Amino acid sequence: MKLYAYCVVTSGAVEQLQITGISEHEVYSLPSGTLGAVVSDFESDAVPITKDNVLTHQRVVTSVLEQTTPLPFRFGTLVSEPQLISYLEARKSALLKNLELVDGCVEMSIKVIWQNPPTAQSSAENQAETTPGEGAGAAFLRSKSQEISGNNELRERANSVSSWLKGYVVPEVRDSRFEVNPSQRLVLAAACLVERSGLNSYRTALNRARQKRPDLHFLTSGPWPPYTFANIDLEFKTYFGVS
Repeated sequence: MKLYAYCVVTSGAVEQLQITGISEHEVYSLPSGTLGAVVSDFESDAVPITKDNVLTHQRVVTSVLEQTTPLPFRFGTLVSEPQLISYLEARKSALLKNLELVDGCVEMSIKVIWQNPPTAQSSAENQAETTPGEGAGAAFLRSKSQEISGNNELRERANSVSSWLKGYVVPEVRDSRFEVNPSQRLVLAAACLVERSGLNSYRTALNRARQKRPDLHFLTSGPWPPYTFANIDLEFKTYFGVS
């Protein structure tokens, strides 16, 4: 018998969960000293990737989030009970540190999309000049130089958007992750770790930013369990030697 692992919590933080998990098995907390894991029994060696299973995983973790802030496992984490207890004991310090980081917080997501996405090609074309009598080799080198220049300009513009948005939201969050994608229509993806008591201030700051940049389209979501800030997958894979 294996266990399907949903998340790690502080021992005693979760009361009895009246919810079923993957394959309709009862969800329960497995304690190990100052830590615990929310799990359910599982008979097979692999979890089918289905919409129902993915939604069930998310539903269980969200139910835990109503009581405490967990460190969520990614979908499909299977382990034996001795392995899980060994992991919790061996990685106790790191897991407690991560739990302290996310305590009382939720994850909020921001995606920023170019309304009229610039491209490296258009940036290069704006710089293009015709040189009479230019040879093929020289023309190729000039073209590559303009392409590189265009890419650099896009990255600068994308980084400028990132820095601008950070100025609004970072003062309102405990931690954040910003990922810039200058060559894509989705120019920026950000995850913010926000204290529950500070959600209104965070949303107000984000709304101020949106009003300043009508040229950008914002997609926001949350609150979510803090998947981005848990670091639990890295801890888990490192302990069990999974690459």
